[in-house]
Amino acid sequence: MSRIVLLDGGMGQELIKRAPEEPTNLWSAQVMIDHPDLVKAVHLDYIGAGARVITINAYSATGERLAKHGLGPRLVELRRAACRLAREARDESGEDVAIAGCLPPLLWSYRPDLASDPDEIAPIYAEIAALQAPHVDLFLCETMSASG
Repeated sequence: MSRIVLLDGGMGQELIKRAPEEPTNLWSAQVMIDHPDLVKAVHLDYIGAGARVITINAYSATGERLAKHGLGPRLVELRRAACRLAREARDESGEDVAIAGCLPPLLWSYRPDLASDPDEIAPIYAEIAALQAPHVDLFLCETMSASG
């Protein structure tokens, strides 16, 4: 029989339930700035519920999305903070938990008609992966779309 590994659940939806503000287009990144303690608490709750893989909270921390909101220069800071909070939650829990890096859609979720050419986005994903690689055990490709 194979081993079953539970992954965490949706970070964004949990943050919507817990944060005092209404969500924005930059929701998960904005929470990293305004309420990092909530991010860590969600990680800890998922670990407590049995998750053995938690994903860093970096879904909306992409260069293009951050730039649209005047936060482009904070990309590295936000990705590092997301890794740090996941690591802190794992360490505090004392559980054997893997940390998944986040490779999100760069522009749009659920819109394959707006997906960029793979050759154009490969260097961007390489940069995102390089930022996270020292801090994560694996990568999760989240909500990927492809056209054609």
